[in-house]
Amino acid sequence: HNDELPFDPEIANAWMPIDQYSGGITHAVMHLIYARFFQKVLVDMGMAKHGEPYPALLNQGMVTMGGKAMSKTRGNIVEPAEAFDRYGSDALRLYMLFSGPPEQDFDWPSEGVTSIGRVTAPWLQRVWRLCEEVHALDDVDDSEIGAPDIALRKAIHRTTKVVTRDYESFSFNTAISRLQELVNNAYRLRSKGGGHPTVLRELAEALLKMLAPMAPFITEEQWHRLGHEGSIHVAPWPVFDAGLAADDEVTMVVQVNGKVRDTIAVPPEVTEDQMVELALASPNVQSFLGERPPAKVIARPPKIVSLVAARN
Repeated sequence: HNDELPFDPEIANAWMPIDQYSGGITHAVMHLIYARFFQKVLVDMGMAKHGEPYPALLNQGMVTMGGKAMSKTRGNIVEPAEAFDRYGSDALRLYMLFSGPPEQDFDWPSEGVTSIGRVTAPWLQRVWRLCEEVHALDDVDDSEIGAPDIALRKAIHRTTKVVTRDYESFSFNTAISRLQELVNNAYRLRSKGGGHPTVLRELAEALLKMLAPMAPFITEEQWHRLGHEGSIHVAPWPVFDAGLAADDEVTMVVQVNGKVRDTIAVPPEVTEDQMVELALASPNVQSFLGERPPAKVIARPPKIVSLVAARN
């Protein structure tokens, strides 16, 4: 017990500043008064050393009904119990995260929980079935990994790269979209008779790890069904291979006098000279340049080549 100070400065300084502060926009003034103002007062008093209590603030939106905040006085409160009972909390959580950026308000749909049954619940069922298929596969397979499975492995690493970035920017809705596309890729491969056990297991484990913060219960269950002892929520975040995560091709836009005249698929490492050579070889571009070389050439690898046609 400390009879002289309200808190131990050494302990407070060890914990401060916090990494991320999240709070509703309606409390913005209180965030400034109770958090930042008093922290600065404590610094002036010599009781704290960090001038800012948190380096990042996210003001999340509200769940509204008909554009109005939910409240008991308005009688427009939606109890989540029905959604929990019918689809589970993972489906509800994903549905709300998928609705848009977290800083925007989310207007509860007029049709209620049935919309969850059309959007996120069926997709979680697909995730479950895919993991069950992986669980049933023989882990020992010395057969060669073919081109379709190599493409799927690249998709795993590309998805890991962009979903990691989505989490860092709180873009949960786009993270879900990317995970949905990854699952679709796996199902397309399986429908064609492909799917090497090694690659499919890599996919399932990476998918579950990336989905776990948003759907903690289904991912924990499948994590254990895949044979893991500890919780998925303390497992390391998946690491992508930069080489595998790189796009095989990117689209290069060719402009003539400020207007798009062609698009060409090029490797990401394409050089300026190669871009210009490809652009000038395009029949579409040649028809707008005529027989004279362009008066001006600007190349920004690997995305765009801008040409200015010479005047007659």
